Amino acid sequence: MSFTKNKAITGFTFSLINATTGAGITSGAVSGYYLLDGGTQGSIADTPVHEGVGSWSVDLSAAECNGNVVGLLFTHTSAVPKHFCILTNKFSFPKNTAITGFPFAMISKTDGSAITAGDVDGYVTLDGGVQAAISDEPVHKGNGQWCVDIATGETNGTIVGLTFTHADAIPIDFTFKTIGTGGTYTATAEHALYHILVNDGTVSGLVGTDIYPQMAPQDTDLPYAIYNIIARRHMNNMAAASGQLEVGIQVDWFAAGIQEVMTLCDAAREAIDGYTNGTVTVGSDTITISRIKLEDERDGFEIPTAGESLGVYHRMQDYTVWCTESIPTFA
Repeated sequence: MSFTKNKAITGFTFSLINATTGAGITSGAVSGYYLLDGGTQGSIADTPVHEGVGSWSVDLSAAECNGNVVGLLFTHTSAVPKHFCILTNKFSFPKNTAITGFPFAMISKTDGSAITAGDVDGYVTLDGGVQAAISDEPVHKGNGQWCVDIATGETNGTIVGLTFTHADAIPIDFTFKTIGTGGTYTATAEHALYHILVNDGTVSGLVGTDIYPQMAPQDTDLPYAIYNIIARRHMNNMAAASGQLEVGIQVDWFAAGIQEVMTLCDAAREAIDGYTNGTVTVGSDTITISRIKLEDERDGFEIPTAGESLGVYHRMQDYTVWCTESIPTFA
């Protein structure tokens, strides 16, 4: 499952089952825990509420979702622990890319209780090939929640299967289809712009990381943004290519109200207009930004679609980014 990084979730729903009878747990105290990218386990601030027939719900704050990989664990003295692994902002893990802090829970095969000690072994299978041991050793983080780092080569398949075992636990499996093709990642002007925006506290506090290239996923909640390349101008001097690139980027902001979209645009302007002489790291690559300039802004409006009473407020910003690029060489 996927949610937005650093964005609150209202009414996260889960079920709890009695470890002895298999019946739904309908009363008592339920504790919730979260784990971000393999860090320190924390307690979920909200108290889970029983909704009916063993189904419970809890609200998660933005801070409790501020990780690339989020682990959620729910416990009750009479229940089998319930665990979720959530990848924020993506619908699956990228191929041939390391995963920091993959979370999971281990449950006793005799009484359904949490496994909190002992040796846990991890295994990976890529595209139905030969199973291999995961190089990292799983670590217990608290209350039966464990995590492990997955190396780059251990996700280098289209279908990745992970298995975790313990002498006293029920084996647990995960299977996911990776996205992308792996390999070298090249930073670009638009990647740098995105990186600066999502790492700005004010911008991310308003929109999380819901800033997408060209189009947003279907049913993305407001507010969000998309960005597109208007033009790439490769600059030359009298002798040859200069190694300087001028990129025009349009950022479109969408929100439910005019004040909200204005606030978003002001936050973006303050984060990047006038940015100068910085090296931005994107993935494993870097790019040197000479300057970013906000050229203009203009309004748009998305009319209501069938079944909706309100439209979407829309404001466009045009930025120019000056950055470095490689210089062609000739024999």
